[in-house]
Amino acid sequence: MAKIVLITGISGFIAKHVALEFLKAGYKVRGTVRTRSKGDKARKAPKLELPNFAVKLIGLFDPSARSIVHEPGLDRKMDNSRTKKALGIEFIPAGEAAIASARSLIELDLV
Repeated sequence: MAKIVLITGISGFIAKHVALEFLKAGYKVRGTVRTRSKGDKARKAPKLELPNFAVKLIGLFDPSARSIVHEPGLDRKMDNSRTKKALGIEFIPAGEAAIASARSLIELDLV
């Protein structure tokens, strides 16, 4: 029987990545949201992975897909060089951090 994982704020960017990682590892995933509309968006989360360009292209034509893609077709450039310098660390992308966190939880048998 598969273990069940509860993820709070599952409609959020990082939580979606964490949920997908747990699903890939064979877990059942349950999530909480603050409002019913966010719950509706979370239920529309993809059950499989698509290339980023394909999701963005679908989001241009399908309003329901836009809820899982932040501003389809727009890439934001962000600069965190001052923070890196002040803390003396190198950051990894949020999606990679979420996946690494989920894998750690699984490997340590915390879920």
